[in-house]
Amino acid sequence: MIVIIEHYLTPEGKAYFPSWLKAAKKLLEPYKGFEKLEHIQLVKEPERTLILLRFASAAELMVWGKSDDHADLLKLLEPYMIQKQYSQQFEVIG
Repeated sequence: MIVIIEHYLTPEGKAYFPSWLKAAKKLLEPYKGFEKLEHIQLVKEPERTLILLRFASAAELMVWGKSDDHADLLKLLEPYMIQKQYSQQFEVIG
């Protein structure tokens, strides 16, 4: 299961984002099924703040999504959010 998440952040939030992402990776590592978390960039819109999150299954992703760790991690970004993050889920089929 792949999730692309866009965060809408203030300039201060964009500066904070790399250290936040490191903290996110540390929190995610012990979760069953976690495979990858990467900061990605649209070639034609590099100013957008996007991440790619990958879990082995939708069920394992849901465990993370409902966890206190996930909620606490988002709270760290709240002071910098212009609006709520947007995510799209993709299933690998081949």
